[in-house]
Amino acid sequence: MPDVKKIVKIAWMPVVAFCLDVFVFDSFIMTIVMILSMVFFMAPRLIYFLVKKNGKVKGYIRMMILFVCAIIAIYFARYLNSDLAESRANKLIIAVEKYKETEKAYPDKLEQLVPKYIPSIPSAKIGIMSNNSFGYTGNTDSPFLYYYVLPPFGRRLYYFETKQWGFLD
Repeated sequence: MPDVKKIVKIAWMPVVAFCLDVFVFDSFIMTIVMILSMVFFMAPRLIYFLVKKNGKVKGYIRMMILFVCAIIAIYFARYLNSDLAESRANKLIIAVEKYKETEKAYPDKLEQLVPKYIPSIPSAKIGIMSNNSFGYTGNTDSPFLYYYVLPPFGRRLYYFETKQWGFLD
């Protein structure tokens, strides 16, 4: 039976990195840190211990497996977060289109949709430090809705005139 203290000692770093990247930074920062630590710290030590036939090999292999699992989990969570943002954006798009039908013009800002067309303006994604709100430009010839896929760049835009999604940055 595996020693629980050893597992906790090894597992805390990938778990913390996962939580920080998904719920706080939302920008793959921790993924990059984990990959760099695997390449420049863990892999060379693992090779060293394999050559020396040292007993620390199992610990480093477990740690690398946990880091790889955390990296995969981060990518999966980001996919789910992006899917959530697009779902929420579609609800806003429907509300903006209903507003246009009724008022014969696009709203100047999203707050004009509340509460008649949508109960509240949702946040685009789950997170703390990144920009999770939807952006909207309605006072132009071509209004659009956007949210950040990968802060600070990578904005996903919906153009109301053409009814098409696009990317900026």
